[in-house]
Amino acid sequence: MAASIEEVQSNDPDKQLAAGNLKRMAETLKTISESSASIKSLWENVKAILMQLSTWLGIAQNFFGE
Repeated sequence: MAASIEEVQSNDPDKQLAAGNLKRMAETLKTISESSASIKSLWENVKAILMQLSTWLGIAQNFFGE
């Protein structure tokens, strides 16, 4: 993003370079967002298993952080 800002502020900006940099940033943020949703879903599935195991292990359910 810094390269895009620098390019936009120059006297003769390379708009394609700025646009390409911003596109890559947007794609990266989208990927991170999608990964975060997947990780949250994975945690919900694992958490359910851990809650069941907590009884078998004889520990409090909040032992695993929930």
